[in-house]
Amino acid sequence: MALTCADCGTELKENDFEVDIDLDDQPHVCEGEHPPLKEGDDRFEMDDDPDTESIDYFQATDRRGKPIKSMRYQKHMIGVKATFSITCNLCKKSFTVEESYEEQASAYTEI
Repeated sequence: MALTCADCGTELKENDFEVDIDLDDQPHVCEGEHPPLKEGDDRFEMDDDPDTESIDYFQATDRRGKPIKSMRYQKHMIGVKATFSITCNLCKKSFTVEESYEEQASAYTEI
């Protein structure tokens, strides 16, 4: 993801997002009994192209919940929310997992 100049569109900063999914912590639609997996088989198959949505907002409250009145002191948060479609290879049922990642815009790398 790149941050661009509002006037000319030149890319100024960039950041790469990695979203990790721990399927053991997710509720599944296929929680029934399954036959054991064979050696080297994966239980789940993930869609190669997740649905993504950008996150872009200013943090308008401090850690105590009080409003930050001056825009100068608000953190600009940017990130991504991804929705993955996952299929169980044993019972062929599908479910979705939603994960998000956001980071302060000042943490982006200069290009």
